[in-house]
Amino acid sequence: MRLTIYNGSPRGKASNSEVISKLIEDNLHSDIVVTKHYIKDVRKHSEIIKDTSDAYFAVFPLYADITPYAVKAFFERMEESKETYKDKPIWFFIHSGFPEAKHSRLLERYLKYFCKLIGANCMGVCIMGSSEVLRGLTNESKRMIKINKNIKGLANNISNSKTFNSKSIEYFKGMEMLPKPVVYIMKLFPNIFNKGFDIMIKRNGAYDKRYDKPYA
Repeated sequence: MRLTIYNGSPRGKASNSEVISKLIEDNLHSDIVVTKHYIKDVRKHSEIIKDTSDAYFAVFPLYADITPYAVKAFFERMEESKETYKDKPIWFFIHSGFPEAKHSRLLERYLKYFCKLIGANCMGVCIMGSSEVLRGLTNESKRMIKINKNIKGLANNISNSKTFNSKSIEYFKGMEMLPKPVVYIMKLFPNIFNKGFDIMIKRNGAYDKRYDKPYA
């Protein structure tokens, strides 16, 4: 079977999506032929869409409840070329820095609808929270050992053209929502929990605009 992997992260090869796709690729059966595409550059979409396979695996991050622009643009290309994907299996892996799976549920519903739209077979949507630490994990760390164990299960599903197994999906999901006491503490001490985001938006000169509501 020929499998195409779409990496939809704006970070490309330096992304958490790359860690996930590499783990998937390493655990696939030896007879699976893999082609990998980085879709962050919309100028390359016309060429990427021409590279057809028997099956597809798409992995990308969720940023502040929205997909990266290049992912949405590529989905539009896929719809335009839906005959390419007709009756073919597609597996999805969404991840985000948010610890709650709830953030990704609407996107999960959209991906299942999107597969119907293009006539493809949605073989599962795996959601992972708290993924920002992935790039910093060592292979020997306890969390990476568990991740690799469950990725192996997903890769085995792909190799056998089966839907994602519920056990691995449940592991990556983590918690659906934060416990109420944790939410209460976060509201009391927002500066502590927002520190990582504050550093990033300061670096990009957007700190003074953090409360803007451009779409309100």
